Amino acid sequence: MNDALHTPGSAENPENDIRFQGLIRPARLEDLAAIRPILERWVFDRETGTPLPDEVDDVMRGIQGGIDGTLDRTYVVAEDPEGQVVGLMGLIPVSEKMVAFTTSPNAGELINADIADNQRRKGVGRALKNTLEAIAMSRSYDEIVVNSGPRYESTGWPFWEKMYGPHVGIAKDLYGPGGDARVWRHALIPEA
Repeated sequence: MNDALHTPGSAENPENDIRFQGLIRPARLEDLAAIRPILERWVFDRETGTPLPDEVDDVMRGIQGGIDGTLDRTYVVAEDPEGQVVGLMGLIPVSEKMVAFTTSPNAGELINADIADNQRRKGVGRALKNTLEAIAMSRSYDEIVVNSGPRYESTGWPFWEKMYGPHVGIAKDLYGPGGDARVWRHALIPEA
């Protein structure tokens, strides 16, 4: 069965024409073993840099729940040309904490955007984002919000700013005291 949602060269990237040369597809249970080390790299204490295994386990449970249908989450993975999972991103109905940053009653939220180190700056994040935006539109979401906490100041913040422009707000203490997250918003339906 071909469950590809994105094939090489189909992601638009007019700024620098870097296109992911792999495949974007729905996450599967057999991907969990490849996803874990990606999460273990990016889920860390913002002050000490030490990994947070309990938080990784929470995210893994969320991904599994999205795959098996017990949670209202959709995850897609990026698979490189050799068939290795090199990134993931998720979509959920907007969370209660992010509703204040929406301008629409029908918004979705991007979550868990994580890419393997050796695949950064190769169009993986953009391809994952584009695929989830298309899925969101097929579900009649008319807006996307995404937040990124302070541990991603040098990685996630520049990515989301490149994708969606300046952040539209700050979610104060979203990730604990001092864990203010920047929030971006993107309209999926062009304004009339």
